[in-house]
Amino acid sequence: MGSVNLDHPKGGLKPNHDGEPNPRHLEVLSGWKEIANYLGKGVRTAQRYEHELRLPVRRPAGKSRGSVVTMKSDLDNWVRSGALRNPIDLPSGRIDLRNSIERMKTLCAETERLRTEVLVSCRRLIGNIRMSSQVRHECPPPRN
Repeated sequence: MGSVNLDHPKGGLKPNHDGEPNPRHLEVLSGWKEIANYLGKGVRTAQRYEHELRLPVRRPAGKSRGSVVTMKSDLDNWVRSGALRNPIDLPSGRIDLRNSIERMKTLCAETERLRTEVLVSCRRLIGNIRMSSQVRHECPPPRN
């Protein structure tokens, strides 16, 4: 994944000269578009960050979908925490993917074994057909 540009013109970590957070960091960002712009990313990327990297957003009325809000300071702290640099814990759905990949490898090996077996059988069949053809030519034609 890409990194967040902290010097992005629409956001970033800009403390005052006395080291205190800039008052604009107390501002609320409302909606995926504002959040994504602040991070310098696309909306889908910001949504993926929420799902995979626990991007700190809040949903009014505790709904699991719909509008989102967050504080600029929360995003700044999230970026500072290294959320984008730490390895991602794979959700349980991905574990099924790993099992599926292992199953696919097993099936590929079995397919290769069967393919070889069919090839050997085809060569035997061709050999039997040739022998049958030779035997037919060596035998006199049937009398009527």
